[in-house]
Amino acid sequence: MLRGLRRRRAHPGSGTTTTSVVYADLYRAVTDLVVSPGRHGFGDRPLEVCCGGGGGAYNFDTASFCGAAGTKTCADPSAYVYWDGVHFTEAANRRIAYSVLQRLSWVVTEAGRCKIGCACA
Repeated sequence: MLRGLRRRRAHPGSGTTTTSVVYADLYRAVTDLVVSPGRHGFGDRPLEVCCGGGGGAYNFDTASFCGAAGTKTCADPSAYVYWDGVHFTEAANRRIAYSVLQRLSWVVTEAGRCKIGCACA
């Protein structure tokens, strides 16, 4: 399907005569982050949810989502992978984006890394 889309010269409604279609392996970037969060700079209990009220190992309870009575928000979301057990934190999303860009062999400059919040000097 990707080959077919890439061969087409015009896509209706795109406002341009050519369109680039790029496949990105998001699954690999997410899996790597969840399996080895410490390697990517996340804190002591990175898989615990930042905002929740479930207690236990991950502070997650499907009946007690972020914002419900009795839930709490962590002090530093950048130390966590998960915001509420379903959504990633902004820091995790930045790391995933950076990883995907690297795997696509795009040149990620220091300015580019800084723009998405990763590894600025």
